[in-house]
Amino acid sequence: MDEVILLGGSAGGNLVGLMANIQTNPAYAKDLGVTASLAPDTIKAIIFEGGHFNNGQFQETRSALIDWAFYQMGRLYLETNDVKKSPQLAISNVTDYVTADFPPTFISDGNTATFDAQAFAFEKQLTALGVTNELSYYSVEEAGSLGHGFEESGSEYAIKTFDKIKAFLRQVTQ
Repeated sequence: MDEVILLGGSAGGNLVGLMANIQTNPAYAKDLGVTASLAPDTIKAIIFEGGHFNNGQFQETRSALIDWAFYQMGRLYLETNDVKKSPQLAISNVTDYVTADFPPTFISDGNTATFDAQAFAFEKQLTALGVTNELSYYSVEEAGSLGHGFEESGSEYAIKTFDKIKAFLRQVTQ
């Protein structure tokens, strides 16, 4: 366990982001009442595929139907009827606890009814903190519609993204 790579998609991205925050932000771990289980330098990279970084934005995909569905999932995930008033909301936002010690990060997301706005905001935050990161995103004009979870589709752009992930991992693990 001296070279760990975390990968998560959608809500799983939220979970691996929180795991990384626990390992790299002692104040956050203390607030949660947990002890880090890995030395921060053992996490060599994190891969987010359509990751959800800010749980207050479950319903912000620019698609009314998808927004409704994700909001319902958010209610279940946070065990509440009102996501905005959930006591778990404040502690479950990856973006609120990221520090400069966050591991090198690869982010990908689709371009249609996805969390791409969160991906762009997270990339900007990581860059401002000096965290090595890469955002893989293909516009609708370039790739057509790429929905949430396209990375697992086997499509041309899923393969391109996988190739980018491999190159990123080679770069940050050498």
